[in-house]
Amino acid sequence: MQRISITIMLLLTCLLIAGCGKSNKQEVNQDKVISDADPVTDKPIHVPIKERDFITIKAAVLNIRKEPSKDSDILGKTVQGQDFTVQEVVEDEEGQEWYAITYKNGTGYVAGWYCSRNKSQSIDLLGYADYTIIDAKWLEKDIIVLLRHKDKDHYQYLKYHVETKQHKAFYSDDKKVWNFWDAKNLENNQFAVCLSDRVLVFDSDDLTLTKEVIIQGTDNNEGLYTEYNILYDGTIIYITDHEIRKKAIHNEEDVSIYKVETSDATENILMAPRWSAYGTKISSYLMKSQTEQVLLIMDKQGQNVKEIPIENTMTDWLDDKYLFGYNTSNEEHKGYVINSATGKVRKLNLTKYIEDIKGSAHVQNSSLMALYNTDDIYIMKDMVQQDLLKYTLPGRPGNDHLYFNQMGHKVICMQVKNHTLILYHLELYE
Repeated sequence: MQRISITIMLLLTCLLIAGCGKSNKQEVNQDKVISDADPVTDKPIHVPIKERDFITIKAAVLNIRKEPSKDSDILGKTVQGQDFTVQEVVEDEEGQEWYAITYKNGTGYVAGWYCSRNKSQSIDLLGYADYTIIDAKWLEKDIIVLLRHKDKDHYQYLKYHVETKQHKAFYSDDKKVWNFWDAKNLENNQFAVCLSDRVLVFDSDDLTLTKEVIIQGTDNNEGLYTEYNILYDGTIIYITDHEIRKKAIHNEEDVSIYKVETSDATENILMAPRWSAYGTKISSYLMKSQTEQVLLIMDKQGQNVKEIPIENTMTDWLDDKYLFGYNTSNEEHKGYVINSATGKVRKLNLTKYIEDIKGSAHVQNSSLMALYNTDDIYIMKDMVQQDLLKYTLPGRPGNDHLYFNQMGHKVICMQVKNHTLILYHLELYE
């Protein structure tokens, strides 16, 4: 049976204001505002946050009552996955919680034990009015946020900690950024910020830049561009000139591990190189022609290559054996579970549950997959059984890319929209 839950947490990132208290209405400490002229500080800033409570209905069908009592008149009904803003929390004579919600321009009550209670937290972007958030990436329990000045190529990098709600500006420069690919914790207490043509390596303690590694790219008429992926030991795989290359951050040794021969620039195009979860395998797409696409699976040395014919399919590694993918052009939106050891493909018909899929992503720190359309998010807990949790997110419009991370019993979904960083906390419940 399809189960539905949601926990929402909106984060509109204020990257300059400090002074957060414990109450829902935070006061801004003007002494801790960082100016645009001097955005880097040695001290983390506790960000002011406004909170609201939301509930998500977990029961298949739930009564909305006139009063907070099981004996009260029924005003109407709601169904699993619906969300409401909490007006008030009331306890009945048995000590059970009821939530007051808005219903038909009035107030109704729903039984709290059939609901998931969540918070949305918003952080105002007060200090960086002259900057635009380009993108943000997960770094375990942190988020690396990249901002660009609206009038010039000046970039600010910030690190936001989800649990403490603190952020710190740690680096800035004027070098053009075409893409922000990823952020990754590395060995030796370092982390990497992966940009379109270079990797910036920072010390995890003092956040100082320790190394900058240039990635050879391909000119796409908009600047240097390449697709690459980095492993926790600092080994990079990237694509250029019809080959997959491997480069080590520590000594910058750069070697070719796989190459396709071609006499036509529109054929045998390699795309999207990816390390498996633990770095024992590599995947990539090979566009043999405009109509033929295969998924390549190889070992970390570029040997023992398998070609799996899957067209128009986006894939992500779940671990070092299985990949999940979905067809981006088929109206049936077929999903696939791919065994990298045998090359076998299991098809999943997702249209029974999901309409108009816009994207999918692996949930970091888990073996879960997330799929989404303009309104809903689906967390797939079991690939074979197609065990899905559905989250209908109020106020989540658009086709923006979403990024997912599991923290404890929640999956936190991150979105950058209209210069705002938004987090949705999705409760994983049975």
